[in-house]
Amino acid sequence: MKLGLAPRVIAGWLFVVPVLLVGGFWYIHLFVAIPKSMTVWGYVKDQMHYTFSGANPNLWMFEWLVALPVLCMLMSVAYLSNAARSRAGAIVDLHPF
Repeated sequence: MKLGLAPRVIAGWLFVVPVLLVGGFWYIHLFVAIPKSMTVWGYVKDQMHYTFSGANPNLWMFEWLVALPVLCMLMSVAYLSNAARSRAGAIVDLHPF
């Protein structure tokens, strides 16, 4: 059975998968187990402040958890908007092979 989608469209939608997975992590990290004494947005503000402070020993991991979905969304938009098929898009080749 042959799919009627171009490979660039499939690649564009596959770049959305890591965005959804990391988005699920951020949802759990920010919105699950909020103390009753705090408002939702107060807790989220405090949690984000600690997450990206120098006191967090896992700061590098959270920085990557921000960078990964941003980069994947940029790649997804590039593939789905035909930017990869243009001359300028073809010059920017991220594959080392």
